[in-house]
Amino acid sequence: MSLINGKSRMSKAGSPHLRSSLTWSAKLLVQWNDTFRTLFENALSRGKAPGVAYGIVARKFATIVHQCVTTGQAFNSEKVGLGTSPKCLTL
Repeated sequence: MSLINGKSRMSKAGSPHLRSSLTWSAKLLVQWNDTFRTLFENALSRGKAPGVAYGIVARKFATIVHQCVTTGQAFNSEKVGLGTSPKCLTL
């Protein structure tokens, strides 16, 4: 979404509870997971604001969770590419 005079913002469509949960999950992932911390630091080095960088991490996390749930595979952080689609490891 873009604003005529100002910065673009995260969409407010959908569940506020889910959006909040993803944001807090992203903050914890950055703190405790090296793969997501690298993604966060790369976003900051490209000049993104911290809130935007957390949004990038949250989107990547949501994509990984969706793929792992739909395929029935377990998450493997070593298989996650920062610029590619998420990959899971077969159980």
